[in-house]
Amino acid sequence: MSSLAPSIGFVLGTYILRRGLARGLAALMWVLLVIDVLVALLVPVLLSKVAPAALSTVAILYGLTVSGVSWRRQAAVALLLVPLVLVALSSKEYLRMRFYGSDSFHRGGQTRPPSVTSSTPPVALTFEERLAAFDPSKVALRFHRASGPLLLVQFGAWRILQRTERISDLAYIVEMTPATVPYAGGVTYVPLLSKLVPRFIWPNKPRETVGQFYGHRYAFLDPPDLVHSVNLPIVTEGWVNAGWTGVVLSAAAMGVALRLIWTLWIGPTGAPGNVLIGMAVVGTAADAESNFSLVVGGMLHALLVYVSLAAFISYWDRTSARTRTAGRASSGIIVDAPGR
Repeated sequence: MSSLAPSIGFVLGTYILRRGLARGLAALMWVLLVIDVLVALLVPVLLSKVAPAALSTVAILYGLTVSGVSWRRQAAVALLLVPLVLVALSSKEYLRMRFYGSDSFHRGGQTRPPSVTSSTPPVALTFEERLAAFDPSKVALRFHRASGPLLLVQFGAWRILQRTERISDLAYIVEMTPATVPYAGGVTYVPLLSKLVPRFIWPNKPRETVGQFYGHRYAFLDPPDLVHSVNLPIVTEGWVNAGWTGVVLSAAAMGVALRLIWTLWIGPTGAPGNVLIGMAVVGTAADAESNFSLVVGGMLHALLVYVSLAAFISYWDRTSARTRTAGRASSGIIVDAPGR
């Protein structure tokens, strides 16, 4: 959860400002808030990674909501953050191909997997070649192909839709399973059983390979391809395993997990510690493109860290209270008992 550290710093800084600071300290805090936002959003974009920036935006807006910041200020923050993430989402490919010499694996908006049977690696297209081949009608966008800057807008809109909607994947999986591909019967949920066991205790602990399993089972990947993986969203994963039963049960399990976390660890108050825990949980749970065991496993790890911190803080507080009480007693100060 280190990628959320700048976002957490932004929310805590906002909380401190609301409690009141001297003018010089307030100015310094504003500088730190700006740095936190730049690190949270611009650094992932420069590294051609969008997910951390998107999760940081979700975490910041969540933290401001729980902390009681007015909706007008939240709207102002959203107007600053959301457009940047949308631009980053559409420009990620350009940065990767132009500056980093890599071409990430994409399915190109297809609603059917390619019939790849050879081990020949796919041809890596440059950004210009991908843009030249872009046809809105072939990716289910109902407008004519533009030119110039407007073409970039169309291409960016397609990339945003492709990354945020997975309905075409789900429609294809529903059509294929169980008619052609049998239900997986819960195989993708097995990694969840070992999430809380550290690898230094269990060196041969199974690795998370659901993306490979899904990609090969539905022919999204070339059979010899052991490098790439295809994200399996939670809803689609439910159908892959057990049809409607899997979809409903996985949704219910996710809802119960979030409700228990909220009830036991976060609660309705806007205390800074509660906000920190909530941001860590929300930052993981918002990654809906990943499968159930990755999402829930990430939430469990985050909670384990915060449970340990809470236990340490509680112990420190009790020890400090006993020390203060002993100091008053030794100095002859009498503390009246409650109700006297």
